[in-house]
Amino acid sequence: MKYDTDRDLAFLANSTSDNLHPLVSLLLHDAQGQTRKGAKLHALPSYRQHAPNHRAYWQDIADQIVQCGSGSLLDMIVRKRTDYAKILNLVVKKTKFTIMSDLSTDIVEEKLFTSIFLDTIPSLSLGELQTVSPLFGINQSIPDLQTFAAALKNAASSDENLSALTAMIVAHGAAMYACGAGYAASAPRAVRDVLEIFEQPLRRKFQVMPLNATMRELLLPMIIQIAFLRRVDQLDLVSLLGLVRIPGPSHPRWREIVLGQRVYKLKYFAVKMLLGRLVCRIAAAPTEEVVRESIVQLHAIYEKNSSSPAAQEDLKNIFGLE
Repeated sequence: MKYDTDRDLAFLANSTSDNLHPLVSLLLHDAQGQTRKGAKLHALPSYRQHAPNHRAYWQDIADQIVQCGSGSLLDMIVRKRTDYAKILNLVVKKTKFTIMSDLSTDIVEEKLFTSIFLDTIPSLSLGELQTVSPLFGINQSIPDLQTFAAALKNAASSDENLSALTAMIVAHGAAMYACGAGYAASAPRAVRDVLEIFEQPLRRKFQVMPLNATMRELLLPMIIQIAFLRRVDQLDLVSLLGLVRIPGPSHPRWREIVLGQRVYKLKYFAVKMLLGRLVCRIAAAPTEEVVRESIVQLHAIYEKNSSSPAAQEDLKNIFGLE
């Protein structure tokens, strides 16, 4: 399919397939897991050939986004194709949030997801606020919801990383509401806890939005996914969580470990089990290919479990990082 690139959606070319998955799920399925009425993406040859490698057919995904808006808005009456900016501004207008339409697309998106986020704060308990606070760098002793909401707004508006985190939280809630596919499964434990805290309040918020069914259940959640995808590269969970950054597989220390040239007292039990197997495998077949594969496996288990306290302690011990 030839796609005349909507400039506001061209960035999707750089999105990963994993990050695109909730957006694709939303375009295809409703909250009950049924094929969404009017969905066309799954019938395209590119989808059949490449899914779940969604990045390979990003242009068709972008085209479906615009088609969803064109088929749902007033453009349908005059048989005109709309664009993403028009979809965004019409939906924002219907939400009743006070957001100026002459702002750039990314700023309109940011004001939209921030407004939705802040509207959910009164639904949180004191204990939930204390769980959320550390990620946003907020003092846990803040006495009331109003002060906490103001602190959250200031934090998110002054820091791109926190703004991206806010977008992720709202995108998760929107996707879970609209199609049941969010971001919790791939998030570190601390972030997952925050996503789950906001999930139900955000579901309730979307349910009462002053929108028609198509806008509430498809277009608004779709816009929120796009807003997060636009900012995902700004999201540095390692920094937010205070985690140790994991050196890449090319770092010589990994090779020294799998070859037994350096021995550490490891805390993470799963790594100790894996390393024992890797050392035995290399001893039985000491080829460069086996060594490289072993390094990749060892690096991968630490990367996958990077938020584990035991894994963090191991990494500090191995690489001398703080």
